[in-house]
Amino acid sequence: MSLKNYLQKVGLFLSLFLLTNCMDSSRKKPENELEAPTNSFEKQYKKKNPTLRYSYDEKQQIHNYSYNWDFDGDGKKDQLYFVGNKGAHLYYFLRIGVSSEDIITSFPTVESDFPFLPSEKEFSKKDFDPVRSHAYFAVGDFNKDSVADIFLQIDKIPGRPSKGQKLEPFNYLFVSFKGGKLHFKNFEKLNEPVIEK
Repeated sequence: MSLKNYLQKVGLFLSLFLLTNCMDSSRKKPENELEAPTNSFEKQYKKKNPTLRYSYDEKQQIHNYSYNWDFDGDGKKDQLYFVGNKGAHLYYFLRIGVSSEDIITSFPTVESDFPFLPSEKEFSKKDFDPVRSHAYFAVGDFNKDSVADIFLQIDKIPGRPSKGQKLEPFNYLFVSFKGGKLHFKNFEKLNEPVIEK
C-alpha cells in the first residue's frame, strides 16, 4: 500500500470518527438545556409523593390519579381523573369512577387549573387544612366517616339552590360519596345544602 493510499484511508477514518462523535454529541442534551414544557406533575410527585399512583397523558391532557383511594367505602380503590378542556388557559374537569357503580361520571363544570396534591409530609400533619395550606386538590377523610373525600380548589362555581334558597359561588369544593350518590358541598360552609349529581 502506498503512503498516499494509507493517508487517504487514515484521513477517511478520522473524518468518519469526528463526524460520528460530533453527531453523537449533538444528540446529547446539555445539562442546562430546558426540556419541552409539560403539564405533568410526575417529577414533583416522585420527590414528594413517591407512593402515589399517577400518570399524565400529554396528548389527551388527562391527569390520572386512579386506584389510590376508595371513595365509596366498598374496599376497592376507585378511579379519579382531571381531564383538560383543550383551552388556551388549560382547565381540568373532574371525572370519577366508583367501583360500586361501575360507571365513570364527568363533571365538566367542576374545573381546576392546577389539580396538584400537597406533599405526603404536608398532608400527614395532624392539623392539615387544605384551605389554610392553599392546596389545590387533596384527598382525605375530611368528614370523618372513614371514607376518602375530595377537596378541590376551583374557580367560582355557582351552587344549585334548593327550593327557595340561593347559594353564593364558592372556591372550595368538597366531594363525597354517600348512599349511592356523589355529593358536592361548599368546603367552607358545611351548612350549605347538598348538591347531588
